[in-house]
Amino acid sequence: MKDSAAADRTPLLLGTGAVPLLEILQVLRTNGYDGWYSLEWERKWHPGIVPLADALLAGRDWLAAHEADA
Repeated sequence: MKDSAAADRTPLLLGTGAVPLLEILQVLRTNGYDGWYSLEWERKWHPGIVPLADALLAGRDWLAAHEADA
């Protein structure tokens, strides 16, 4: 999973960008997917973004908050 602004590909925390992640999550779950999710975090190429540990915590929180939405 990855989120970013519409015109910029700099990674943003899940749910804070323009990628329709909730809709994607809904499609996956509607079609029976119950496996793992992978966070794509490119700090090597975007050194100004938050550290991976922060992105993982935010991603976990976003997924937990949308567990029932999908």
